[in-house]
Amino acid sequence: MKNFSQNLMKSTLIVMVLLFAGVSVIAGTPDFSGKWKLNSSKSKLSAQYSFAPQTLTITQEANSITVERTINMQGSNMDIVEKVTLDGAECINDGYQGSKKYSTATWNDDQTSLTIKNKIGGADMTSIQIYSLEGGALKVESSYTSGYGDMKETWVLDKE
Repeated sequence: MKNFSQNLMKSTLIVMVLLFAGVSVIAGTPDFSGKWKLNSSKSKLSAQYSFAPQTLTITQEANSITVERTINMQGSNMDIVEKVTLDGAECINDGYQGSKKYSTATWNDDQTSLTIKNKIGGADMTSIQIYSLEGGALKVESSYTSGYGDMKETWVLDKE
């Protein structure tokens, strides 16, 4: 009877390990798809000037992500659309005033956040956005470097 109990425990343990491993594989990378609205009270925005979007609409597919932003610039709304592949390859999108934006997207090591790095052609500007999900909200850690200096913001967006 003792051998039966030990074998049963070992079998149960093996099944639990396999189930846990299966859940990890099924969970995979987060899906940021949806329409998101800026939660200013939870965000850390630049006091002087912010690039925070009022809304984000994200469409995520197997190997690409499309991010549509609506930003309020000096009282006027500006829509920005960019599509990048999720394999780390450089993608080119339209930038500000006819410039080109060169972007790459990569998952972090534990596959919980996505980093999109951008270089604006014709301007001395780079930006990095790190997307993650926290408690049902979308968190974007955003940093910019240009000839005007550096800026960091954290945007928290709630799903609509």
